[in-house]
Amino acid sequence: MDKQYMQTKINAVLSDYDGTLSPINTFRSNVESIPEQLEGVLWEISQSIPVGIILSKDYHFLHPRTGFARILSCILGVETISHRIHRGIKKD
Repeated sequence: MDKQYMQTKINAVLSDYDGTLSPINTFRSNVESIPEQLEGVLWEISQSIPVGIILSKDYHFLHPRTGFARILSCILGVETISHRIHRGIKKD
């Protein structure tokens, strides 16, 4: 492998939410919209590098579902928040 390629450092992970991290038809009442295994991987990643999520819905929808994210860009960037990592809503 190319030595320069092996030295490349990933500085952050940015992802869309609807249809990428969660099923495309996630409604406001669906609290657990990211599959549990994927959410666990995102929590692990967030311990090392920032995770940013981009979404067309508002902050109040995204906040309880993405405790692992350090950046939330809601309403297609109109609301962009530096987000504190949190465990969010307890799962029943």
